[in-house]
Amino acid sequence: MEKDFIVQHLDDYGLNNYEARVYSALFEKKRLTAAEVARLAGIPRTRAYDNLRSLELKGLCEVITGKTRLYSAVSPSKLKEILVRMESDQTELRIQKYQEEIKKEKDRLVEKIKNTENLVEKLTPIFEKSRENEQDLDFIEIIKNNEQIHAKTCECMNNAQKEILTFSKPPFIGGPMQEEQWKAKEAAMVRGVPTKSIAELPQDKDKWKRFIIDVKESLACGEEVKVAEKLPMKLIVIDMEIVMYIMDSPLSNTTSFTMNYTKHPAMAELARAFFFAEWEKAKDSRTLLDKI
Repeated sequence: MEKDFIVQHLDDYGLNNYEARVYSALFEKKRLTAAEVARLAGIPRTRAYDNLRSLELKGLCEVITGKTRLYSAVSPSKLKEILVRMESDQTELRIQKYQEEIKKEKDRLVEKIKNTENLVEKLTPIFEKSRENEQDLDFIEIIKNNEQIHAKTCECMNNAQKEILTFSKPPFIGGPMQEEQWKAKEAAMVRGVPTKSIAELPQDKDKWKRFIIDVKESLACGEEVKVAEKLPMKLIVIDMEIVMYIMDSPLSNTTSFTMNYTKHPAMAELARAFFFAEWEKAKDSRTLLDKI
């Protein structure tokens, strides 16, 4: 049991198994021959000499020369200094290895940055040339992903400078995306961008309470709001240049949309005419809310 204890703990300090077994064998007697060490350690005699020499060099074994060479373990009182030194040496080697690896990784990063800069330098003129050669239909996009529709809507409202016109018609995308779109419009109003909205009156009277809250909130933020019994589709017109027709899926029980995004003054002029035609027919929101 004591031998096992010694071997186990010396293994933790970097001694190989034979070295640990030889050192533990030296605890059996004050002085031992190599043959006795080999027998007590349970290792070949030829290996005993090698490992005794190794322990001697590490300071863990003392040699008594004479007619027969005898070996003795150093006192455990000296063991702390020796083992700490051995562990320190091993730690320094590991640190050196890690430092070399870190340097290699830093050099690799520098090389990657250099290669990336060269790539960007080569791609930039190609990209710029492609922007100059836009095809005639590049100002039209069809977007079918709800997240992309949301991102495009927020982007346009965040960049609005002159005007935002909206048909507000259910179903709504709802959740955090709906809230983020409202904040983008609200920020535009804070910047002084005029906004007008026509809100479709809910067919379900259970939704009127939420509808009234939304309309009052819009009015409080400075948006001009009218109410219509029915709107043909969702519509956003921005800065007399951007038109977004947003159509919900005809399939039941889904909240999936398709957006036709067009950036063209002529289309915006047509959409604005359509909006203001509906605006003239819509009812004043304040008067209607008083009646509900």
